[in-house]
Amino acid sequence: GIQNEYINVISNGSNYSLGTIGGNPASQTDNNKKLLYGYPNFGTSYTTIRIDEKDYKFSPSSVTYTENVITASQTYDDIIVSLHFSLIYNQYSGREDVAEFSYTAENIGANNHNVGVRIMFDTMLGGNDHSPFRIPNIGDASCETDLVGNSIPEFWQSFDSLTILLIFCIVSRYSSLSTNASDASI
Repeated sequence: GIQNEYINVISNGSNYSLGTIGGNPASQTDNNKKLLYGYPNFGTSYTTIRIDEKDYKFSPSSVTYTENVITASQTYDDIIVSLHFSLIYNQYSGREDVAEFSYTAENIGANNHNVGVRIMFDTMLGGNDHSPFRIPNIGDASCETDLVGNSIPEFWQSFDSLTILLIFCIVSRYSSLSTNASDASI
């Protein structure tokens, strides 16, 4: 995995988990806590690749770890999918306390393909395996909520508790694609 004084990402390429080391230096309540289920082991979070309506679990044969970066790739016929997990600078805190999870897909063939990537974060904040969410324009959510197309927000928050806040994380989405950047989120 990769880690710094704030967070730790564990990955074998197929599954991954995330947790805090020191978390927010201003708070002692978020030190050494789970953010994804299974931490400090590989966990149950994983990525699905969809190519022309067929789903594959992303399972690269090798994973490379360098300073604060995890990379891996897998080829599906003429599509190369690469993951890039890194610890990056947070413009709001002024620290490298953000875990960035990104994927790229490259078509090395002559035919066009429809390619999608679904990252399944199995959240577990601290000891709460049913951690609630706060979603812009929706509010608090503690059960599955289908969001499609433009109703998918740019970010959402997850908490260990909505009443006594000890741990929280913010998830944001970004796609370099201008169309169909995100079709659905649950």
